[in-house]
Amino acid sequence: MVLPPVEVMRATQEAKDMNRTVRLVEAGELWLPSLVEVCTGLPGISFRTDNEPFKMAMQGFTQKIVGMMKSENLFASQGVPIILSQIENEYGPEGREFRPAGQAYINKAAKMAVGLGTGVPWVMWKEEDAPDPVINACNGFYCDAFSPNKPYKPTMFTEFVGTIRQRPVEDLAFARFVQKGGSFINYYMYHGGTNFGRTAGGPFITTSYDYDAPIDEYGLFREPKHSHLKELHRAVKLCEQALVSVDPAITTLVPCKSVTVGVQTSQMQMCGDDASSMTWKRYDEEVYSLAAAPLLTTTSLLEQLNVTRDNSDYLWYITSVDISSSENFLQGGGKPLSLSVQSAGHALHVFVNGQLQGSAYGTRED
Repeated sequence: MVLPPVEVMRATQEAKDMNRTVRLVEAGELWLPSLVEVCTGLPGISFRTDNEPFKMAMQGFTQKIVGMMKSENLFASQGVPIILSQIENEYGPEGREFRPAGQAYINKAAKMAVGLGTGVPWVMWKEEDAPDPVINACNGFYCDAFSPNKPYKPTMFTEFVGTIRQRPVEDLAFARFVQKGGSFINYYMYHGGTNFGRTAGGPFITTSYDYDAPIDEYGLFREPKHSHLKELHRAVKLCEQALVSVDPAITTLVPCKSVTVGVQTSQMQMCGDDASSMTWKRYDEEVYSLAAAPLLTTTSLLEQLNVTRDNSDYLWYITSVDISSSENFLQGGGKPLSLSVQSAGHALHVFVNGQLQGSAYGTRED
């Protein structure tokens, strides 16, 4: 399949950014799994099932991304960090809803991916019926009881899942998966991230994925988690020869029920979120005349970033109201006129006849 020109341009630009990311990973002497997914809309499409428009779009997109990676020699078979690739994502529960069509789709997706000849294994997460040679991997909270669907496939732990957003250090550094033959652990997430400034999701929306990763969104170590994992990795590395040459033996510490290890190497103090602890800068934005601005009609407040495209902090709303001089509130003793606006995120400045009457901004409470 040949992607539409606009989609080719988008995929090409994204692939260039991906190439740069992989090169940065290589410079840091790290290994990298890659993931390819399609989420788009086409006429007659039915997502993630045995549907020809979707399969064609998915195949075209996957071929494009893999081709870009191969042309830059980014796979481990070419000497650099991409050691495995993922096709589809947690499809097991979805596939059971589609029944035979779901199984047919997953078989074709696996065959298509393997046929791209990346030279590295392909995996499917949370897919018990992953067809050979695709490896089914575990998404779970521990995964020490997990086994792949064939005895000759390696045991892989690809993602911590669940509703608990904080994992204690002794829980995250859980070695039983390695003791039972696990050969791959993907920390998801190892570096927790927040989108800062203009890349955040909007007023009162913090685009943050993980508050409890070993490295926080600022690149600072979260202790004792970071140091404890460092020691676990060192211990696994020291046991590398035994782990890869023979079946691992399991040793139970009896009568010990818990082991406490003092591994904290530093104390991190988080700054408060009050304004006095921050450094501020200001600039004056030129406000253009209304005559030069594009106009549109609306009956409610708009999502400002969608309208202004982040070109301005100001969005003007204008309305006209004719008020008779005989209105009660204009006479002595009458109730003052009030303006009520339902908004949780906007800051508003109200002018009447060109004169500023007041300012207000929404909060999470009102």
